[in-house]
Amino acid sequence: MAQWGGTNAARAWAFYLNAGSLFMRFSEASGTLRDVSVAFVPVPLQVYHLTATRDAFGIVRIFIDGVLVASASRPQAVNDGTAGLRVGGVGGLTSAYDFDGWLDEVAVTKGAAH
Repeated sequence: MAQWGGTNAARAWAFYLNAGSLFMRFSEASGTLRDVSVAFVPVPLQVYHLTATRDAFGIVRIFIDGVLVASASRPQAVNDGTAGLRVGGVGGLTSAYDFDGWLDEVAVTKGAAH
């Protein structure tokens, strides 16, 4: 899931799986990329609840099945990317970043989650 494109202006954030790691990536307006990641290899046919959050202080957290598995301070301003929201892939990247599976109950919130 991402608001991401092929140019610096289009990039904002991306939450994706690549090469055995789950990433939450942010882009600054300058094009500098900020990552938080954790090793994760999903088991086929198993259901997971994957969540990434960023609070008002810039603390990014990744949860797998409700368990905190990674966190880091990323207080830099996130670029206000021009790309649209894409669920199941990361725009501007190869199809290797596309999700191969089922998605259910996807939510994106700004502010407190409901």
